[in-house]
Amino acid sequence: MALIKELSDIRSSICFKNDNKYSHLIGGQIVMNSKRLKRVSVLENYVEVDYSSVRPSTWRRVRKAAHFLSDNDLGPKVDSTDDLHQIFTTEKINMFDAHNPPKDMSPQEAKDAIDESVHKYNLGWIHGDLAISNVGYRDDLTVVFVDYDTIHEVKGEHPPDLW
Repeated sequence: MALIKELSDIRSSICFKNDNKYSHLIGGQIVMNSKRLKRVSVLENYVEVDYSSVRPSTWRRVRKAAHFLSDNDLGPKVDSTDDLHQIFTTEKINMFDAHNPPKDMSPQEAKDAIDESVHKYNLGWIHGDLAISNVGYRDDLTVVFVDYDTIHEVKGEHPPDLW
């Protein structure tokens, strides 16, 4: 429970909430119901993220956010991008379960790892829905963020570090 409260405090201090997203696990496929995200398919060795229903300008922003996360070790590595169909594939990651952190990581270590990764967002981007459901980790316990359609580049002067 402490991890949930800590994440809630972090989220409250740096983000706004997106109430338009509901996710459901259907036969190995996570179906996201959102204004932007059409489908996320979790396959055996990779994840396919399909934004085929969005405007080209939204696709460009989402693709840029996914590559930003990938390039800065803040998100799953983007393996391929298909601009024609507005789909990209990423490495498969593990998602955090707030009640059962990874067995090789204590709740405090999980909180510290997430907190450290949140600090990296001072690189000019903000996550608009920082919640435990949008935080994952690799097998080596590196923390990564997902939910690309709520990630936005900060334009103009970046606010001072509040941490």
